[in-house]
Parts: sequence; structure tokens; C-alpha cells
Amino acid sequence: MTSANLSFSDKIKNQKKYITGTLWTSLVAFPFVFAYFVLGVIMMISRSINYYRLYNQTDAVLAMEKCRAVSRIMGLDSITFLLVMLIGVVFAFQGFSYLFSQSRIDFYLSQPTTRVQRIKKTFVSAFLTYLAMFGVSEIIALIIAACMGGINKQVLVSVLVEFINNIILYFAVYNVTVVAIMLCGTYVSAILVTGLFAFASIIFAVELGFFKSLFYATYSFNDKMIVYLSPVFDRFTELVAFNSRFGGATSGKMIENMSILQDRILSNLRFEIDTLLVAVIAFVLIFVISSRRKAEMAGKSIAFRPFRWFVKVTLCVMVGLGTGYLVYIMYENVWNKKLCMLMCFIMILGTIFAGCIFEVIIDTNIRRFFKGIPQTIMAIAVVLLIFVIFKGDLLGYDSYIPNPEKVESCAIIDYYGEFNVWSNEDNDFVTSEEDHMHITNVNDFIQIAKLGMDNSREAARNSENSNSYADGYEVTILYRMKSGRNIYRSIVIPFDVDPELMDKVLASDEYLKGRFDVFFDDELRASDEFNSKNRIVRYSTINETLISTELPYEELSDALREDILNYFSYSYMHDHRPIGSIEYSNDGLYYVDANIPVYENYEKTIALMKKYGIYSGSELDMSKIKSIEVTNYYPGYDMSVTDYNEVPSDLDSVSVIYTDPEQIKEICETAHFNDFLNYWSDHSTLCGQYSVVVTREGETPNSNYGSYGQYMNFDWGNIPEFVVKDTNN
Repeated sequence: MTSANLSFSDKIKNQKKYITGTLWTSLVAFPFVFAYFVLGVIMMISRSINYYRLYNQTDAVLAMEKCRAVSRIMGLDSITFLLVMLIGVVFAFQGFSYLFSQSRIDFYLSQPTTRVQRIKKTFVSAFLTYLAMFGVSEIIALIIAACMGGINKQVLVSVLVEFINNIILYFAVYNVTVVAIMLCGTYVSAILVTGLFAFASIIFAVELGFFKSLFYATYSFNDKMIVYLSPVFDRFTELVAFNSRFGGATSGKMIENMSILQDRILSNLRFEIDTLLVAVIAFVLIFVISSRRKAEMAGKSIAFRPFRWFVKVTLCVMVGLGTGYLVYIMYENVWNKKLCMLMCFIMILGTIFAGCIFEVIIDTNIRRFFKGIPQTIMAIAVVLLIFVIFKGDLLGYDSYIPNPEKVESCAIIDYYGEFNVWSNEDNDFVTSEEDHMHITNVNDFIQIAKLGMDNSREAARNSENSNSYADGYEVTILYRMKSGRNIYRSIVIPFDVDPELMDKVLASDEYLKGRFDVFFDDELRASDEFNSKNRIVRYSTINETLISTELPYEELSDALREDILNYFSYSYMHDHRPIGSIEYSNDGLYYVDANIPVYENYEKTIALMKKYGIYSGSELDMSKIKSIEVTNYYPGYDMSVTDYNEVPSDLDSVSVIYTDPEQIKEICETAHFNDFLNYWSDHSTLCGQYSVVVTREGETPNSNYGSYGQYMNFDWGNIPEFVVKDTNN
């Protein structure tokens, strides 16, 4: 089609509209880009200088804070990518919006250029404009930063890598937006399709993750959300990763250390490859779609009917799955398996409603409300298929065991760390088993995993609620596959697991050196030596707490390392409780709050406590006990054989205070203090029906939270007869 039927004045008007349309975006965008980089650098460095003066920081700290300030505006930990994505979308609409107008298409077709030449010219013009805006602004900002002392080698590398990453991102966003424009015939539909391309994969990943957590008994929240072909997800993930700890180092340390910065750049390379892949695929699609797009498609909501079906089915499925999530939120506190059918029914209704709304919006015609029924039926079928797959675990998620030959190493994460360590710089936890535990005894590990998975599945089958609780040790297991994939499962290892099998894994050096923080505490050792005046070491037993400020953390760590390697095993921990605990705290480079259990076979640690005069015997001194208060929360019932649902909700508890020495002695011999519980003990033996509060001389007897006194627990079947009799009357 040509524009031979257009008058000369019409052609001039169209050319004027094109020139005006291609200039205004650049004129508007450039001041914002310039202000972001130039003013942003000036303001952030000035802020660092003000902090330096206000808090009397050293010159070295000031120099590093200036570099961080520049990196946060222009480097890998900046939010520059948001500006890049916005400009990419705007430039794409600026260059190709003529596809929405029949008259403008006629004008371009009348020019002595081919379709490929027009696309190439538009691409080059948009890219050069982007390059000029960002290049000029960043060069000026770097010159200013250098004059203000905010540049080092790491900052320059970070800025350069971010600049290259943003070019890749720009092309990806620009190309994807152009694809959306070519597939549509109106602004509204093009904007909707652009949003679909940008966020569909993320939304589906979130929704499928929700169904995993709802229906799979072994789902672990450690499982990373994987999203492919999504530049938006890639860049946000990179930003979060760069601003979190990496190998024990914060983003600030990366600006100080080139090797750490290089490691982080390499670790994020896969996200840039994903973004580049999107850019290439979209670039190819532009020419494929352009060759098939006809001029008369301008003004149609979606140019190609098959793509219209795809968009509708995708949106309807997305809404249908999201409706299921909303249903769960509404019934979360009372959720049970019977509500699954209600969820399925409402998901179908949500899918149907989404299909009706799609037809109205895409054609801006209310009469289209009941049109497009075949696509809606297809969407319903997809939603039902997904629901059935997850509800019935048709993919075998809860029974998945990897091939041992394909597993590189494993880890057990029990969330029972002895150390709570934060950096004063970033308030981040130092590290975890994921970084340090590499168990290579895969065959025995898998045997334990099978027991835990079977236990979790059995509890889920027998429970009416989705949140089923199995008896055992709740842990997360990690398989590191040789392919680079990490597989997480949340399991509950039964209390009656074979101790010999557990010892094969838990008594190994690979487990111990990855599980206990003292084996990777070099930063804490250095911090303790530097801030020895802030050090406090407490040794607590059931009798008293003794304090030392002279015990170096390095000596404590060395003693614990030796005792753990020599004496820690599941079989021992299962049958023994700690005799005391070491509380170590220090507030310097790091804020450290450690609570480390001590067992009677920890010879080196006990000897160290004696050396610094803070050791106390583990035998209970009953001569100092004034009274013991025992409370029965369910008088008249034996909760070891009674279901809690059978107990009246208005039942009042009964408390009895014992002062007779013989009764106090018998209670102390049968109960144990819950200050020193062991994670690997059989917690199913703990009796939750009774609470025991010990009050010593000089303390006020009160069983309320935060009061004086120490708490004890009975074991089921080991409760003194006089206590049962007194508290059931």
C-alpha cells in the first residue's frame, strides 16, 4: 500500500508529527537522567561528608563512604536499571507508534525505503540517543566524583559493568516493547501486552510457588524462585544479591576488595545471559512479525488472531491461579482439605470472569462480554490441570530422591544456630550451613531423607489441615547437584530414627564443620581481639551464672572446636541434655550474641571455664529452693491419651505451690530445666500439660512471663503421683 492518494500537505503534516514525536521524549528524559547521575552523586557524597563531620569518622572511613555513595548511584548496587527500563519502553513507543495509525503507515510506505531500513534507522536513532544521554551524564558524574574523592578501581569497574549491563537491559526492554507494539494495533492493547511480557513469568512463578507450599508436604521456603526470560526479575535479583552478604562480605566490602567484586559479578553473569537471550529472541521476532504484519492491521486491538488467543488464555490462567491464592488468604486461619473444592470452584469462576473482562477491555465494547468462549474453555482446562497436578502430586515432588551419582554434596539446615551475629554496617546474619556444610556421604544422607519424607507425607495424609505437623526433628535438606542446581526439601526426621544411621552423617567432620559456627568464625576472632573491652562471657548452670571479661574468644572457640569434633554425635545428644550454656556477647565491628550448650563430655571447654574461674557444678543445689509451683492446665484430663479438641475451652487451670523439702526433691528428680534443652532430644516426651516454676530464696514466686524463677518440664509418664492428685482436685 502507498500514499499516492494523500495530498502533499497531508504528507508534510505527517512528517512534522514524526519529528515532533521523536524529539519530545529525548528533551524530557535527558534532564531527569542528568539530574539523577550528577545531582545524585553530589548529594550522596555531600551526605557522606556530613556524616564524617557529625560522627568524627576517620579519613579512611570517609574515603570509603564516598566510594560507596558513588556506587549506589552509578554502580552495581544502584537503581539505574529502573530508569533504563522506563526509557526503553518510551523510546519503543516513540519509534513505532506509527503502527497504530493507518495514515502514518501510508506515509512511511510511500517513502523510498524498505521495511528493514526503516526498522534499522529507528533502532540506531533510539540507541544513539540513549547512549548520548547516559554516556554524557555518567562521564560528567564520574569527573565530579573524582574531584570529590569518590573514585577507586572497584568503583570504576562497578560503574563500567553496570553501564554494559544497562545497555543489554535497554535492548531487551526496547525489543520486547517493539514486539508487543507489532503484535497489537492500539496503544491500550500494546501497553497491556508489554506488561504481560514483563511480569507474566514472575507472576506464574509466584503462583506456582504458592501451590507448592500449599499442597506439598516437603516444600521448603529455602527453595529459590526460578524465573526465566524475565529482565525485570533478573535485575531486581541482581540488586538484592549485591546488597546482601556474599561469602561473608557486604556490598561495602566489595567496593574495598576487587576479588570479592569480581566474584559477585561472575555470580550474577547468568542473569545477564538471561536478559541478553531475551534481547536476541525479541530482536529476531521483530523482523519475523514485521514481515507478516499488514498495514490494515492498524487499529485492531491485537493484530494476529493466534496471538490474541494466547494472550487471553495466559491472562485467564494467571487470574484463575491468583484467585486460588486469594481464597486461601481469606480462609488461612481455618484452612482444611475440604476447602480445596471451594478453591477449585472459585478458580474456575475467576477464570471465566477474567475471560469476559478481557474481551470487553481489548475491544472496548461491553457487548463482547460473553465472546471468546473457546479460549476461556482452554484456560479453564489449563487451570484445572495445574490444580490437579499439585493437589495429587502427579509429578512426585514429595517422593523425589535424586540419583546419588548426580549429587555433589548435601547439607542439613536445622535453624538452631548458637550464634546470632550482625554486622554494624549492614545488620546481616553472617552465614549458615548452606555456605559451609558439604556432606559427601550421599547414600546414608538419602536414607535419612527418605525417612523424613515418609514421615512428612504420612502426617499430611492423616491431617485435615494443610499445615500438618509430624513428630520428629524438623529440618531442611539440601542436595547440591553436579549440574549446579540446588534442591531443597523440608522434612521431619522421626524421633525413633536409627542412631547408628544418624551418626554416620551427624558425627562426620563434614557435618560438624559446616554446622557449628566456631569452625568459620575468623571475623569474630578478629573482632573480639580488636574490641576486647566490650567482651562478656557468661557460664550459666541450673544454680547460677558466673561472668568473665578476660576469657578471649579465640581460646573459647579452640576449645569448642576440639570438643565438638571429639564428642559430638547424635547417639550421645539424643540421650543427654546440656549441663550448662556459655553466653558470649561483644559489641564492636559486629554485634554478637551467642548461646552455646555445654555437655558433660566437653572436657576442654569445662577446663577453660575452670581456668577463668566461671565454672559451676551441674548438680542442683536444692537447699536454695524456696518453693515450686506446679500448674495443671487441663485438670481432670490425661492429655497423653486425650485429644485437645475434647477439652472444654473454658476449663480453668489448677496451681499448687510446694514447700515441703521431700516433695521439692521428688519434683526436681523427675523434672528437668528447659533452659538447657537439646535440639536432638526426643521432644515428644515433654509433657505440655504441666508447667513447673522453681523459686529460690530472695525471688518472688510468680509464674507469669518475665517473672523470677526457672521453668522445668516433666516427661510424659514420669509425673509424681502427688502432683497428679493435687492438681486434679
